[in-house]
Amino acid sequence: PITSVLTPSNNASVSGTHVVLNANASGNFGVTKVEFRLTGGSLHDALIGTAVQESFGWFTEWNSTTVPNGTYTLQSDAYDSADDKGVSAAISVTVAN
Repeated sequence: PITSVLTPSNNASVSGTHVVLNANASGNFGVTKVEFRLTGGSLHDALIGTAVQESFGWFTEWNSTTVPNGTYTLQSDAYDSADDKGVSAAISVTVAN
């Protein structure tokens, strides 16, 4: 599968308990799941949300207050029905609560 993070944008600053995460995902065997993962500080590839497919992408909300303020990399992981995995390019997000 191929995936990319749509929201937030690269180098965005986020805060609060309802940060919207959105990814694009497609694959030859149909995408069955999209997860968002965060790396930075003491976190490495930490799962912060599992998305639900909507008409305009894969959405979930993230409570950014669960991680310390700082700069992180955010990626989306897409899985298909054959259990193949695609990983997006990393974007940078700054948590500022």
